Amino acid sequence: MQFHRLCTILLVVKSGSDPYSAIWDNLSVLDWIAMMEEVYRKFDANKMECQQRVVCELHQNENTWGSTARKMNDAFGYLQYLELLNLPADLRVVLDQYLEAANRGRSSQKSCEELYANCEFSVKALISKYNGSNSI
Repeated sequence: MQFHRLCTILLVVKSGSDPYSAIWDNLSVLDWIAMMEEVYRKFDANKMECQQRVVCELHQNENTWGSTARKMNDAFGYLQYLELLNLPADLRVVLDQYLEAANRGRSSQKSCEELYANCEFSVKALISKYNGSNSI
């Protein structure tokens, strides 16, 4: 998952298809710039642990973050079917790591912050900071 993909997730969250989008509409242009700058500064797209933390947090906070998170997690759920394909070994390893992060987000008693402590970026913290709540 690269920086632009993460920004796309954040922009999808802003879409009018979610009842929480009105909260995002109150953000100023400067808030959006600051948020994207924070993503750029803290999210290391080259670190698998950061990618896993994002996946984990999406799954761990699905009920709190509303229908947008549920839709992303539903789409993510189709990744398990890729295991049935004859994928190259490198891609299979990445897929397994994503699926593991999703499973840990759904089932672990620990927070994703604890599970992926070597990544300082947190979607949860970003949403709380700019949204003023934990809802998307």
